[in-house]
Amino acid sequence: MASTVRAATEDDLLHMPRDGRKYELVDGEIRVSPAGSRHGAVSLQIAARLLAFVKEHGLGHVFDSSTGFRLPGGNVRSPDVAFVARGRFDQDELPEGFSPSGAGPGDRGPFAGGSTAARP
Repeated sequence: MASTVRAATEDDLLHMPRDGRKYELVDGEIRVSPAGSRHGAVSLQIAARLLAFVKEHGLGHVFDSSTGFRLPGGNVRSPDVAFVARGRFDQDELPEGFSPSGAGPGDRGPFAGGSTAARP
């Protein structure tokens, strides 16, 4: 007898407990990505330097690992640090909510759209 497992959704991801773990939606499954203390220290150093550079040059926005990004295939990933170029959000204002709700005009989902990579 075959059993079917329902694929997890973005809504399921949004309702995960806020317990300090890093949850991501990958190929229809909720996955937890643990990291050690060295990883956290290095991520923070990278984020601090990136934030300082981006702010100094007015390039856009920097986000930490609590921000989810919707990828083209439907996965929602949370990189350790992310950059979103100025102008990718409507009126270049950060949307309110769990995480950025759009990476460009017309995208109103609960996660930043597009890629986690910097774009000019």
